[in-house]
Amino acid sequence: GLPVLDEQRAIYGNAKAAYKKILKTINGCHRVVGLSTSGHQVTGTVTPMKFSRFGNVSSTYLLVLTSIGVTLHYDYLIVRKNSVVAGILEADYPSVNAAQFKSLATIAVRKIK
Repeated sequence: GLPVLDEQRAIYGNAKAAYKKILKTINGCHRVVGLSTSGHQVTGTVTPMKFSRFGNVSSTYLLVLTSIGVTLHYDYLIVRKNSVVAGILEADYPSVNAAQFKSLATIAVRKIK
């Protein structure tokens, strides 16, 4: 069911370098083409978006992915807080509720020590 929320965290010896490398990879990807886990063709776009700042530094992206005639919108926040880099993603149809995403991101980032 939708909306879907996913949060991933990783601790790095050099979180600043890891964060920069992650952003470099994401910023180099504007178009998405591939297969879903169920084998269906997926196409889409990745666009930076303006959003509240979290942690020491953060960046937010809008992903719009289409597969088998359905288009989903994903808000994706990458945040570095101390030695932790976290990715927080919410997906919904037809779009993500920005206030809800901000609230969920606030709760998630507060949990990072």
